[in-house]
Amino acid sequence: MTKAELVETLLSRDHMEEEVTSARKHAEEALAEKEAQLRIVLDNLPSGFRYVDKDRRVMLFNQQYSQIRGFPDGIVKIGGLARDENMFLANRGDFGPGDPEDLVDNIMYGYAYETEPQNYLRTTVTGQTVEVRSAPVDGGGIVLTYTDVTERKRAEDELAKQKALLTDAIECTSDGFSLYDANHRLIVCNNTFKKMYRYSDDDVAGGATAEQLLTLNIQRGVVAEEDGGAAITRQRREHFGRGGEIVDLPLSDGRWLQVHSRRTSDGGIVTLHSDITDRKRAEE
Repeated sequence: MTKAELVETLLSRDHMEEEVTSARKHAEEALAEKEAQLRIVLDNLPSGFRYVDKDRRVMLFNQQYSQIRGFPDGIVKIGGLARDENMFLANRGDFGPGDPEDLVDNIMYGYAYETEPQNYLRTTVTGQTVEVRSAPVDGGGIVLTYTDVTERKRAEDELAKQKALLTDAIECTSDGFSLYDANHRLIVCNNTFKKMYRYSDDDVAGGATAEQLLTLNIQRGVVAEEDGGAAITRQRREHFGRGGEIVDLPLSDGRWLQVHSRRTSDGGIVTLHSDITDRKRAEE
């Protein structure tokens, strides 16, 4: 190789190294840009986010995760063990009473994280309620999200409490009670109402309509043709949505019911059913 050829080869090699270095630099810059974009997305999610690998080491997380779980600085770190985080929560009391090691084992291995998506609520020692969702990752690892649903849970609990109070109230009355929506579908009734008309639980389930229930009264002979009960029931069925009616209804077994019907502010219908058999017999 001549001196000129050697110089040309060396220059060509330097040029190739410069191109490789430049390409590597561009690739690193592009990767850094993608990582920065991912970090922006993660840190602006409304929920906490965490990714752990198959060895349960933390590979990625956002600020909201630490904030929602109430971790002090230094607990959550890239490459750290998920067990260390859970031990902190267990010792704080977030997993309830018991041995912290056992509690952490149950949290980490009591769910099929690696094979099935999971969704559960966890109430902490401070009263915070966190919804945890997870999904397995191909090749191992788990992606988890953490959402503070404390206010939603309180609202649901309050609604359940109010519903229970309403149920207790309508069950305490000696009258039959039924409430229908604007489409005349049954929303709620008490057991007295069901017993008066011999309805089964299936009869009043699934949003049964007033028309269906009144038709059952005729078909089953709860109200009879000969005593006028069936005719009154047909009239009630035809004009059910009007409300404001008071009718005395004879039943085929000799009982009499007085039915009061009122419209609600949203177009529904409330009916009260009182047994007036003794009064009717006294009037005879």
